[in-house]
Amino acid sequence: MSGSGEKFLADPVVFGGVVYFTTYSPPANQPCEQTGVAKLYGVRYTSGAGVFPGGRSMDIGQGIPSSPVVSTGQGATTSDIYITTSSGGVGRVPFNPPGGGRRTQMLYWRDQRLQ
Repeated sequence: MSGSGEKFLADPVVFGGVVYFTTYSPPANQPCEQTGVAKLYGVRYTSGAGVFPGGRSMDIGQGIPSSPVVSTGQGATTSDIYITTSSGGVGRVPFNPPGGGRRTQMLYWRDQRLQ
């Protein structure tokens, strides 16, 4: 982290060997404002390498971000990441996470141990 007040405020998500998490940096000298910078990080958990073009993180707008949600549609070969912010921004992040094509296309499962 940059050390400029950047905070983790939501749960991380692991998908395709990558940990995705969001952070929020409030405006300077205004720690209670919700108009700071929201970022999405993508870090491979085996090496710490970033997955985004240009590094480990990308700006995703202003406001406090939610936890990332990874979605893969039935029959899809790629996945999408969705995030919302307190300013009402974002939605689909313009990045397709690696590992989406390796899914089994399982629609549901039933644990036989729980009846």
